[in-house]
Amino acid sequence: MKRVHLIGIAVGAVFLFTSASPDKKPAGGIRSEAIGALALVPAGEFSRDGVEGNESVVARAFYLAEKEITYPQFRDATGMTVANNSMSGAPAKYLNWYHALIFCNSASLKEGLEPVYSIAGSSDPAQWLSLVGGRLPTGHSKDARLSPVEADWDADGYRLPTEMEWTWAAMGARDSGEGYRKPFSGSDGTNKVEDYAWVFSNALRVSQTAGTRLPNELGLFDMSGNVMEWCWDWYAAYPAGRVSSDSVAGRGPGAGAGRVLRGGSCWDDLTALDYRCGSDPFDQDSYVGFRVARNCPAK
Repeated sequence: MKRVHLIGIAVGAVFLFTSASPDKKPAGGIRSEAIGALALVPAGEFSRDGVEGNESVVARAFYLAEKEITYPQFRDATGMTVANNSMSGAPAKYLNWYHALIFCNSASLKEGLEPVYSIAGSSDPAQWLSLVGGRLPTGHSKDARLSPVEADWDADGYRLPTEMEWTWAAMGARDSGEGYRKPFSGSDGTNKVEDYAWVFSNALRVSQTAGTRLPNELGLFDMSGNVMEWCWDWYAAYPAGRVSSDSVAGRGPGAGAGRVLRGGSCWDDLTALDYRCGSDPFDQDSYVGFRVARNCPAK
């Protein structure tokens, strides 16, 4: 997979593989048969790059899966098989952006929720696959018939987080004015990245069971490390000024150099919260997976 604006990989010492669990789990989350636990992420705002006036406003609270989606979860929801995956609790990998959308709508339909995504007027992933001969294109075998994708932002089904939502959740929904500069999700300036993330220095390019490092302030695991995570947005430079998550700009640009990937992986030490890159939505690789979001019910 070709990543856009990839920076260097740091190599460090090897640490013991030990599991960990949160001391106190924030209240307000929900559970799903297909997903497991989803944490409540409150509304809020933060500086996205340190430039005065460039604030991101998360206008509505939302739910975010506590863990990255595993391969058994993906297979059970979609009925699809993807090579080079494990039936263990490690995050699903070799999944492109369209795999993630298929999972979101499939899980939504199974749970009686309103699907978020539609292609060619249909929200049924089986219909999407029928457009391309029943087989999802990957890598170089792109297919324009799967574009554009429409999103119903008021639907109650599962979806990918926007980059703004992902960043706010990775920050623990807390901002000191420089939260975007955190070296990893869960950092308080004194703790160690290896306790919170599976990165090259302690995982050596092998993804590990999801949720076996410490969670961040919201109870979210592996927001840094293990596998990089797809977001909804096209990858491009941040817009200037104050941007709300409910606006068109808050959901990303209309086009870009691939779709956004966030979080770093077990293949690197790129855990800083201001690290971002993009990849072609048809590409798949061993260090890329996803987690899902869902709207909170209107009060």
